[in-house]
Amino acid sequence: MATFFLVFGIIVLVTAAGRRFLEHSFIPPIVVYIIVGLLSNGLNMQFHFMNKHVHEGISLMAEIGIVILLFRVGLESKLEHLVGQLKRASFIWLGNVSVSAVVGFVAARFVLGFSLIASLFLAVALSATSVGISAALWQTHGRLDTPEGALLIDVAELDDISAVMMMSVLFSMAPTLARSQSVSLSVMGMEILVLLGKLALFLMICFLFARYLESHIMSFFHTTSGASTFVAALGVLFVISGLAGALGYSLAIGAIFAGFSFSRDPAEHELDMQLDFLFYIFVPFFFVNIGMNVRLDLISSALPVGGVLFLAACLGKLVGTGLPALFVLEKRETFILSLSMIPRAEIAMLIMLFGFQHELAFVSPRLFGGMVMVTILTCVFVPVVLHPLLQEQSSKD
Repeated sequence: MATFFLVFGIIVLVTAAGRRFLEHSFIPPIVVYIIVGLLSNGLNMQFHFMNKHVHEGISLMAEIGIVILLFRVGLESKLEHLVGQLKRASFIWLGNVSVSAVVGFVAARFVLGFSLIASLFLAVALSATSVGISAALWQTHGRLDTPEGALLIDVAELDDISAVMMMSVLFSMAPTLARSQSVSLSVMGMEILVLLGKLALFLMICFLFARYLESHIMSFFHTTSGASTFVAALGVLFVISGLAGALGYSLAIGAIFAGFSFSRDPAEHELDMQLDFLFYIFVPFFFVNIGMNVRLDLISSALPVGGVLFLAACLGKLVGTGLPALFVLEKRETFILSLSMIPRAEIAMLIMLFGFQHELAFVSPRLFGGMVMVTILTCVFVPVVLHPLLQEQSSKD
């Protein structure tokens, strides 16, 4: 236990220092978190200071981190506003998600030769985006409140919702698909129907809670300090996440829908600010854990995989977002929007981590390492290229 607290404290301090160091740069701290995980992994291979309990503790911190991260993603979603913009945003979103997924699948299955299920994991992972990285730059240059900025957020929110839904189905169906050669089609079909039925039940529970219970619970716990309200919201978050887990889905799926449930609450902004403390402690552990899961002895074989997937990640978003966006935006604005959709981080890596850690090992160490490389490259490449483009666009206005 003492070793865990020592490692926990060091990681908190190092990630906080890295975040502080990058505060005035355009590189997101996610990159530092993953590198901390890679370095920790390398040091542990040399000195063996992490025992089973330390690894279990870090995995628990990582689970809490992704739950809090996706809760905030859901909390900050403006679903009612999104419904009003659905016609404009959905046209771009359809191209964005479908092309990204197809390009990812083709790259994994036919270029790199991975299995069908591994390629499906990669396709769903590349359909997602991490718009927070680009949105921070848009905000810095005063572009987030423009019509193009609103469109970016709307398309990204649809991206999040579709990625979570596809992730839910994939996580449930992957074990059945893996056993498809040993079970009949009728049995497999029945299992899939049961899984989809459980998903529909979970979504109905979330809808009923958001519609009829959430406001009453928050009113009951409301105090002038706001602490009770925040604690109650956290309690609901963990209950909904646990319910998703009990039904056979990822805790993170429950977390984002818990966030959606609270996104309409008048106290949403206050809840969001109160999350900062937990966000900065626990969320880095999710990315540190990703770095710690990379097989360092396979780095050399993962590099070409990462290179191919990086090209697929860029091509999928540039073409999938760009072609439909040309119907509503100028060419330069279209390129900036498409470029802003390229980063892959939390949802993409959550999908790959699930496949990598599953007992059936849907995702190989080589594919997982390649996708970690994609996350690092897209999170560095996009801000470096996007910054001067937004700067020039702002100066023209």
